Amino acid sequence: MKKNLFIGQKPIEFYFFENKIFKFDKSSGIWSLWYSKDETLSSSTGDINVSDDNQLKLIKGDVVIYIDSEGSVLEESYIDEPEYLEQIPLKNGYFIVKLIDGYWGIVDDENNYAVLAQYDMISPINVKYLRFKAGNKWGVMSIEGDILIDAKYNSIESYSNGEFVVTKADPSKLGESISEKIEI
Repeated sequence: MKKNLFIGQKPIEFYFFENKIFKFDKSSGIWSLWYSKDETLSSSTGDINVSDDNQLKLIKGDVVIYIDSEGSVLEESYIDEPEYLEQIPLKNGYFIVKLIDGYWGIVDDENNYAVLAQYDMISPINVKYLRFKAGNKWGVMSIEGDILIDAKYNSIESYSNGEFVVTKADPSKLGESISEKIEI
């Protein structure tokens, strides 16, 4: 809820969030922040919260405004960074990332997808190759995201001398696996 009060020609805005009150003097551009340590504030747009260092954080379009308890204002460009549960750096500057929904992908240093987050798991084999899981099967891709071995194996065991050792179900023996080598 927002309430505007005018003292003479000087507009003062009060912002009420649950049991907290923030005062903004529009003529001087100074905010007064009274209560808030480590709390998320409710708002109709969901763009107002309090940072870990007790600053009010307002996100408006492509700008984020930080206001500390002394009323100092810092304005920065806002980049909507995706939140990752896990982030594993690769030698080429890319990152293997696990999203909140549990899917894995590969992004560059600007969070552009090289590989869409559609896999159940991605993990490094070495500096050049990654194993990925789609459903309950595993495959191999390069660190650039090119699929080298389709996801049709029970596991990708190892890599040496240009060959991957993979296991798959033995069609002749129920519940048994067989290993084979695949050359890249």
